[in-house]
Amino acid sequence: KYVIKKEEIRYEKPLVLKQYEQIKREILELLKTEIYGLRTDSKNKYYEWMYEPLNIPGAYNTSESRRFLVQKTIEIADQTCYWLKGALKKLTPDPDKDRSYKLSAQRTFKDRSYILSAQRTFWDLAKPLFFSFLETMSGLLEDSNIEGKMILEWKKHLIKIANEVLKETFVKFAETGTDFINQAKARQHFWRHFHSLFKNWTVNENKG
Repeated sequence: KYVIKKEEIRYEKPLVLKQYEQIKREILELLKTEIYGLRTDSKNKYYEWMYEPLNIPGAYNTSESRRFLVQKTIEIADQTCYWLKGALKKLTPDPDKDRSYKLSAQRTFKDRSYILSAQRTFWDLAKPLFFSFLETMSGLLEDSNIEGKMILEWKKHLIKIANEVLKETFVKFAETGTDFINQAKARQHFWRHFHSLFKNWTVNENKG
């Protein structure tokens, strides 16, 4: 199970994977999974098939606690991307809520499409690192402190990714003094929330 925002959420292995294990009767070096889905618009109109291979080292499939580590890693990345979105909104404050802010005629950004672009960059960078990270850590799962070690190592990867995404996006907003003030607000918003994710593992990391 995984607890977030005082609500308890339980995860169970999909039935198809349980059946697959019963058929194989052995631990695989790599658990190969293929995911299919449909992309929809705001009116639930189907317009695109989605396909994604998901290959997890078999070592994580030997116990519920180890499978939890994979789930935790994914959820931390998802939360990081969510806070990136919130931070990047600081670059173009809502004129209705912030009367002191005016968008230039050349840069309306009313749809805030730059945020979607930043999120795509985040996942493009995170995907290969995620699988490489799981493979690297799979040989250390017998360590009694593996959960804390994995979380902190994953944090280091996410720090690099987030820095790159923020840096790339800030380039689009570097024309006026207000832009740089908003950049500072965005950084503060993101890193404050990001580091709060890891306060349960180490006080020093949280202070950093």
